[in-house]
Amino acid sequence: MRRSPPAAPVGGLRHDTVANNVLEDQGSWGILTSDNADPEQPPPGTHCQGGIWNYPLHGFCLFRARGNQIFSNVSSHVGFFGNPTNSDLATETLGSYTPRNCFYRNTDRGGPLTSAPASIESANVDGQPCGQPGNGNDRALVDQLVCTTGFIRCPLPPNVASYPKQTRIVMLPLSQQVSMPKPCTGVPRNAFCP
Repeated sequence: MRRSPPAAPVGGLRHDTVANNVLEDQGSWGILTSDNADPEQPPPGTHCQGGIWNYPLHGFCLFRARGNQIFSNVSSHVGFFGNPTNSDLATETLGSYTPRNCFYRNTDRGGPLTSAPASIESANVDGQPCGQPGNGNDRALVDQLVCTTGFIRCPLPPNVASYPKQTRIVMLPLSQQVSMPKPCTGVPRNAFCP
């Protein structure tokens, strides 16, 4: 297993695998799959490739998260901010996509696995079989995701949310990597392999 950075958001990705990670000391969600609404104007000629322009929000390119498989991850001390939906695993999409974001064989070292929606690994929510339609929209999770952005004020009691604001980013140096022997062997000519 490899250790992942705190929180592993899977926003707007399709058919990716998130497996064999150790998720530690994350106050909100350990792994979160969600649609990604990008407000940036696409560069000329791209036309929101891979997404849906102006759907459902005016001026946004929507990248739908679907078909991702999240399995065999281990959580430890996740979801401790204590806000509604803070949990080991979470998924939020604007629609019930097929295939769904699929969660299975994930564990929490400190007790039962927590999720939003609840019982995320069950077949009638977002567990196996993975080819079924997804769970879709969870209003409580939408509210919490909006609160984390800081763009709007969080709801008043009893749904007050507390998310600490990041004050700095520390970039750790990468460890020295062994170079690939003959990386251009069998590769068509390109800028890196003349």
